[in-house]
Amino acid sequence: MDERARPLPDETDFAGRRAADSRARQRRRRILLCIALLLLLLLLCGMVYLLTRIVGLPQHRKVVAGTRGVQVVFAAYAWGPGPEQRLTKPPGVAYDPRNKRIYVTDTMSARVIVFDSRGRNGRVFAEGEPKAKRQDLGEATLFRPLGIDVGDDGTVYVCDPEKAAVSAFSPEGEKVDEFRLMHPRYVAVHGERLYVLTKGSLLVLDTAGNEVGRYGEFGRGPDQLVWPAGVSVGADGTILIADTNNYRIVALGRDLKRKWVYGEPAFDREQQSKRQLASPMGVTFDGRGHAWLVDGLNSHIRAFTPDGKPYGSPVGQAGDLEDEFYYPLGIDWMEDDLFVLADRFHDRIVGVRLDPEAEPEE
Repeated sequence: MDERARPLPDETDFAGRRAADSRARQRRRRILLCIALLLLLLLLCGMVYLLTRIVGLPQHRKVVAGTRGVQVVFAAYAWGPGPEQRLTKPPGVAYDPRNKRIYVTDTMSARVIVFDSRGRNGRVFAEGEPKAKRQDLGEATLFRPLGIDVGDDGTVYVCDPEKAAVSAFSPEGEKVDEFRLMHPRYVAVHGERLYVLTKGSLLVLDTAGNEVGRYGEFGRGPDQLVWPAGVSVGADGTILIADTNNYRIVALGRDLKRKWVYGEPAFDREQQSKRQLASPMGVTFDGRGHAWLVDGLNSHIRAFTPDGKPYGSPVGQAGDLEDEFYYPLGIDWMEDDLFVLADRFHDRIVGVRLDPEAEPEE
């Protein structure tokens, strides 16, 4: 047959084959992408499991019964109807007995919220610039507020570690002073002294911001601290520090010498599994001189006698019920057996009566 007489291929055939080849290539790419995503997900799950095994995080259990030794009196999640008026993972809380107010830091929104003594009538007390640029932080009222406490005269002190400052506000919410410090994290006020935790030290300041004492440095030794996350001062001047990453609490006298210690650093997996405290966070004293500690990862609270002996049983547990917690951080004593907690991952503050001597329910 004459080659010149052979019919030419239909152009639509070529277009069809090209389209089919393109679809096949797209299917192969989608399959490969799905396989890669599945492998990445498996790798991430493996890393989380390995980290959990190494660090020895306690397992949070969902329970269906009430929590022994915990009675919820009030809870506050928001101070208005809008989504922008809800608390978001609050870390710090402080009670002002003179004015019957509860102050809470709302870190990511760069503000401090104030409620009455039953978590009602909330409003913005002080507000900063959550999206401020680093070079403008000096002008911002607040940036990432963390620890908070109230002086006897009603002055509210707020630690802002990323702004490198402790800010002082009047009871009306007006900023009246600011002390520049490196890494101020949590603060307690007692008389004319401020006790400010940094990443490895306790600084004692007068109300003008001048340093008049110091305890500790960053490290694992007996008089060292690693990212402490709670400080409180009792009526007798005892200073209680939650030495978080050393898994212990430390009580100091007025002279900044150790009075007692509970817990110890853990350096390997075996020590991690046997440690007495999982993640000591907020601390406070009640009216009888007992010390109270929030153990964040265990989502419970422990009480200690004035000489550092555990008192009763830990109270509280993790879960989604009203009287359960999820990684609580801050705590402050209000009156009698009533405390206020910053229940971080439940996005709320909660007023609870705590009884470490309560008997388990049958």
